[in-house]
Amino acid sequence: MALSYYRIRHSIPGRMRVKSFLMKKDPARCTTVSDALKEMRGIVAVTINPVVGSAVILYEQKVVPQEMILAKLDELFPVCCRIEAKASPNMPVGCSTTQPPSLLRDFLEVSALAFIVVYYLIKSFFGKSPVNETVLGLPAATAALFGYPILKKAVKDIVEKKKCTLHQFMAFTGIVAILMAEAMTALEIIFIMRLGTLIKDYITDRSRRAIRDILLVNEKETYRVVDGVEVAVPVSELKVADIVAVHTGERIPADGVIVSGQAVIDDSHITGRSVPEYRSKGDKTFAGTVVHDGAIHIRVEKTGNETYLARVLDMVEESLASRAPVMDQGDVLSARLTKLGIIVSVGTLIITQSIYRVLTVLLVMSCPCATVLAASTAVSAAIANAARKNILIKGGLYLEEVGRPDVICFDKTGTITCSQPEVKSLVIHNRKISEHELVGAAASAELHSHHPLAWAIREMAKEMEIEVAGHAECQVIVGRGVAARLDGYDILVGNEHLMDMRGIWIKQYIKETERLIAEGQSAVYVAKAGKLIGVIGIKNKVRPGAKSVMQYLKNDGIREIHLITGDHETVADKMAEELGVDFCHADLLPEDKAEVIERLTREGKLPIMVGDGVNDALAMSKAHIGIAMGAGGSDVAIEAADIALATSELWKIPCVRALSKETINIIEQNYKIATYSNIVGVCLGAAGLMTPLFAGFLHIFHSLGVWLNSSRLLGFDMAEQPKCSMPVCAVSEKFESEPCTVCAAMDKVTNDRIS
Repeated sequence: MALSYYRIRHSIPGRMRVKSFLMKKDPARCTTVSDALKEMRGIVAVTINPVVGSAVILYEQKVVPQEMILAKLDELFPVCCRIEAKASPNMPVGCSTTQPPSLLRDFLEVSALAFIVVYYLIKSFFGKSPVNETVLGLPAATAALFGYPILKKAVKDIVEKKKCTLHQFMAFTGIVAILMAEAMTALEIIFIMRLGTLIKDYITDRSRRAIRDILLVNEKETYRVVDGVEVAVPVSELKVADIVAVHTGERIPADGVIVSGQAVIDDSHITGRSVPEYRSKGDKTFAGTVVHDGAIHIRVEKTGNETYLARVLDMVEESLASRAPVMDQGDVLSARLTKLGIIVSVGTLIITQSIYRVLTVLLVMSCPCATVLAASTAVSAAIANAARKNILIKGGLYLEEVGRPDVICFDKTGTITCSQPEVKSLVIHNRKISEHELVGAAASAELHSHHPLAWAIREMAKEMEIEVAGHAECQVIVGRGVAARLDGYDILVGNEHLMDMRGIWIKQYIKETERLIAEGQSAVYVAKAGKLIGVIGIKNKVRPGAKSVMQYLKNDGIREIHLITGDHETVADKMAEELGVDFCHADLLPEDKAEVIERLTREGKLPIMVGDGVNDALAMSKAHIGIAMGAGGSDVAIEAADIALATSELWKIPCVRALSKETINIIEQNYKIATYSNIVGVCLGAAGLMTPLFAGFLHIFHSLGVWLNSSRLLGFDMAEQPKCSMPVCAVSEKFESEPCTVCAAMDKVTNDRIS
């Protein structure tokens, strides 16, 4: 089999993510790939993360088809076998391919070095003969052995990075100490350096593990149904189309669809719902969710590292690997402190002519680990905190930037309004057309549409007990509606623009349509065989607490709030006035929404775009920050957004902005801790009041101080949820004064079993 040089990790129309180990930690190759792709006509944007070798490509599908992009990638990676993203049969659910550093080996080496240092210190103080600290002595040989990894890294940094780093200074300090017959000092320096590196790796790994613990699924065995018999098999052996049985108290091992049975399932870490939900035949399920009560058979659709949960884990780990601009400030500060250390060391040598003091000063100033950790530990802790609250932040850059903008744009349907609209009116002029025929035709055409209005029509068909027939053909006209063929007739369901496009006369319904719009309903026209047969009025309720969130955002520094929608201008204006929104843009197609974002950007503003991550993907790609709401369980949404909210709770937007601002505050505090402790150490070392060993311990203590300060972000409460005027059911998003069918279904399984 040919060597795989790149892998297609995910692909939707207009967006593709690929990974290649050749791009990993190779900025030059990343630049080459990015420049080559951007030269292609139709490429909107290329974002490459060299830390993990990942590239996100946004493109105009009509201008440049995906195959042309893949052909270009084949040119860039010539000796390759392209691999489509697929499940690995040997990869347990939620497993990641990222390997953590060998902390155990490093711990054992540092422990052995600590024992040697303590032994020689005791011998030097209480031994009868002095320790041989010359170049040919055993301590010098030990220092050379344990210092070899530092020297190796120093050489590698010079060759690959072409610049001076911390490792060169540490290697130089150790070599000078050995040549000056100060082997004990060299051992102390190397011990402190290795211990500091171990602590840094431990902190980083602990942050990653904190997130893995939230998302990881540890089920090793499940039950596969074979010829009606449940057979225990390892989860790693599951394949697509297998039927698995899951019982009360068990975790679902793979993404799939329920084919029989019913159960109450806790999928809170996927959807963010605080209450388990009732699921039955035809409903989707996700790996890692728990069956609270009931028994179901599931047809497997995704396994291993292709499950939704594993993909989220992969993205979170990528976000931890990506760098935020504020981290670069730490590198700059670290470099300045190191240069200052050299100057102070030379000055100390000239004034005191004491190599011992010089080594102490150099050890303090050339160990800026706390400065390096200042931003990375804070960002990792903040991302972990957000993940616990079902907020996926896809990188430190987005965490840092989301608190800065003062302009925010909201999509209306499914974002500002509840995701469960309701049919309120049916308008029919022809007596030969019944309500059942009108709703049935519309539901058939919208059978496979994911638009909230289509969902409302299908729900109405269920209430009217209409058997919805499948359509033979279906075409989605973006921003207009759908066209389908049913029983030999052409069916059109959509807005007035669709009717105009297809030459359907709608003037006889103008008065009724205007009345519906005045009442805040969206008018959906239904045409059959070239004639309008009726209009369906659908009401979108504003999400509970939406007005409070808008006021909260304005108090938080947002100067402009825009409502962007494809709905009728009258409906949109009425909602904008109700919410206190500053600007309203109605009757927009997806590309028109993107144009609004581009215009705001040209005006020098930094807009945030909030939507569902599907119809708004193009607008999100143009925005400074894109936030997808209700992304739980949606691969498309988590791919499209910079920040994905598993639930549709608007109050989480000010929450994540509060987290961003608190993270920046913590990082600034960390920089002060690192800088001031270094200054104190230099003064004490230059005055001869601190030994190299104690200088090293100062370095460890201020690194721990930075870590503890960053850890406060793990418990940061972000922001309190803005209160709305009426209590709301967390499950159905309905006011508690209204009946909640979801909550009522919670007891269905138990009642059925009792009966």
